[in-house]
Amino acid sequence: MQLIPTHLPSDVHWGFTREGLKSVLHHAHPIPVGRGFTSAHMSANWPGLTIGAAIAAANHAGALSDSRAHFSGYAVRRDVAEFHILHDGTGRVVRQIPDDNQEPIGRNDKESGGFLSDAETLVAMSREELRELLREAFRKSSD
Repeated sequence: MQLIPTHLPSDVHWGFTREGLKSVLHHAHPIPVGRGFTSAHMSANWPGLTIGAAIAAANHAGALSDSRAHFSGYAVRRDVAEFHILHDGTGRVVRQIPDDNQEPIGRNDKESGGFLSDAETLVAMSREELRELLREAFRKSSD
């Protein structure tokens, strides 16, 4: 299971794959917190970031939705491919393009913290290609 994206733009301090966000929520339970597993998990994957700060940032950026089914009260939104916490403290959500039969979730603009992009395409891009894609996406959303 890959918790951190392979390719991250230079403006990213901490990056999470969809599985990475799920693992953060999984470790938010009082048992792993109390036994020290949570802090060890966070330190191993996202040094310097607390689980509370990660969840708050992901929720604020719109990567999470409310869930009564999960003990944390959150779930990773079904269209989220990655979540980034940038060096300036803001968050960015990279969303998968939904199936043709599925309604897009969320807005496609900078204010909501994300844009729609094919996750497989992002993985195959070089760092420079990814930077240019991000610049162009946010340039269009601010016009």
